[in-house]
Amino acid sequence: MNQTSCYSFIFKLSRNYPTASQNRLAKILERVETTLNNLFQSKSITEAQYMAMKIDRSTVRTNYLYFVSDTHKEGIPVQPIMVCNEGPTMGISRYLGRLLGLLFNDQLIKSGQLRPTTLFASFNIDNLCLNFSYQQVMNALEHFLNSYISSDHSIQGMTISTILQLVRLVLDEQYFIYNYKLYRKTAGSASGPLLTIPLVYPNEAFITWNRSEDELRTLLAMANSQFPQPILNITHIGLRIHFRDILITNNNGILQTGVYHELMFDDNELLSSFPDIIQPPIIQDTWKWLYAAFLKAFRYCSENDTFHEETDEIKCQLIRHLQEKQVQFYEDLEKLVARVSIDFLPRSFDELERLVSFDDYFPLIKDNIAVEFKQNSYKIIQEAKRIWLNT
Repeated sequence: MNQTSCYSFIFKLSRNYPTASQNRLAKILERVETTLNNLFQSKSITEAQYMAMKIDRSTVRTNYLYFVSDTHKEGIPVQPIMVCNEGPTMGISRYLGRLLGLLFNDQLIKSGQLRPTTLFASFNIDNLCLNFSYQQVMNALEHFLNSYISSDHSIQGMTISTILQLVRLVLDEQYFIYNYKLYRKTAGSASGPLLTIPLVYPNEAFITWNRSEDELRTLLAMANSQFPQPILNITHIGLRIHFRDILITNNNGILQTGVYHELMFDDNELLSSFPDIIQPPIIQDTWKWLYAAFLKAFRYCSENDTFHEETDEIKCQLIRHLQEKQVQFYEDLEKLVARVSIDFLPRSFDELERLVSFDDYFPLIKDNIAVEFKQNSYKIIQEAKRIWLNT
């Protein structure tokens, strides 16, 4: 905490002031809610946008900090991670992250910079998450928005000034508790928000390159020479790479994306040897894993074939780990998939209907539960259509 200037100490929690952290959280809630209310009343945001960004007071909590080992670096140093999945600005962060992410992807396609020979490159930048200036981020974002947003200076009805105001609000209200002390983060970003990804991904960068690989390596080597120690570390270069959990492919000038699966365990022997110690996420919390898996499939897969391959992979994982529990998953699983499908607007209802069909993987056609499940399928899909058409 003392080795970087990106944290500002606010006060130490004590028994004399047991409500100090709650009071700080209440002030943040008031500012966020006042900002959203003012924007909604002035018609700067729509009702749907307001509802997507509003705070859920039943689950909101103060952000917190912990440290994890960075196993990709020599000496395995620890990295600070600020978690804010239930923080007061999480709704704003999620909405703006998706909004800006779609805009960035759209501009990459329209710019014509993606050619059949375009290379993708990813690399680490040491301590980027800790040291990038908020003002630098705001300046870069404002320049991008003014350069690429249409002549009416808005995206989905939200103006550039409103977007910048909300981004600044998220960056300014990053408070967290660590070791019974309250801090404010003044540089970098948290690990949770989707807003982090379009602005700057913690310690990692991803670019497209329209020259040779040798020229790119030379350029990065020259950039490294400007620092006492190299800070740019190439991880991947090619027409097909992965960036975190996204698989990115240049298919003859067409951008294709999918879900990247990193091998967490070398074989089943390790899992079977230590069943009480090593458990994959699908076993730890099956429904949380399922929701996250389908969420990734909808967000990341750019092609129908890739999307169906990913859903098949999800079903195979269910069979592998939960074969003995397959009956109880039927109806709840279909409702879950339908809910995710509604949230992310399926490409077609036929696709939704195909997605929730598990006959090939759960051969219980003669089972009474399976028959009832199939009869309920029509009702659930029709309800999904009704909700989707009314949104």
